[in-house]
Amino acid sequence: MSGCNKANPWTATDDASITRLWADATVTLLGIQKQLNRGRSAIQRRAKTLGLGCKASRPDSWSPAEDEKLRELIKSGESYAEIGGVLGCTGLAAQSRAKRLGLLKARDNRPKRAPRPKVEKPAAVFNSDGSTAPYEPRRAAFTPLPGTTPVVWTERAYNGCVWPVGGEGADTLSCNEPTSVSYCCAHLAMRHNHAVAA
Repeated sequence: MSGCNKANPWTATDDASITRLWADATVTLLGIQKQLNRGRSAIQRRAKTLGLGCKASRPDSWSPAEDEKLRELIKSGESYAEIGGVLGCTGLAAQSRAKRLGLLKARDNRPKRAPRPKVEKPAAVFNSDGSTAPYEPRRAAFTPLPGTTPVVWTERAYNGCVWPVGGEGADTLSCNEPTSVSYCCAHLAMRHNHAVAA
């Protein structure tokens, strides 16, 4: 791959700019992106094609002038990525320096979003009259269907409906209506919250 986009090919002027900016330790990759109006990967591919090697990086030490500029940019509300672009470093390096200078607290004193008020959940109410007795349709769902003969769950037929219709524990009764799936048609409809014709 030549690193050339047919819609926006690299010109000799672009190559000269990227070569100059690539060698400048005060200009970050983000800064090059903004100046050349190209994506990060496109710039990296072109630099590789031109044999520019590793991007020159800024010195580790911060000058008093850079610290003062950092303070100004933080006060103006710039993001760390933008600050890094101005100072020729990464956003993470700018944030780290701000932390060392004790500037993070000042930056983080911006108004915080108010916490969501806690909403007390009402007590469980099942019936329209406000009582907490079992909801009648729910109770009806677990009573035997007319014309069926429920059996203890462990004694049901191989193809019997497993819907519980009474009893507890080892004495739980199942519907036992013949079915090719787990539930008979009536209980399958109940399981999916469909109305069952009387």
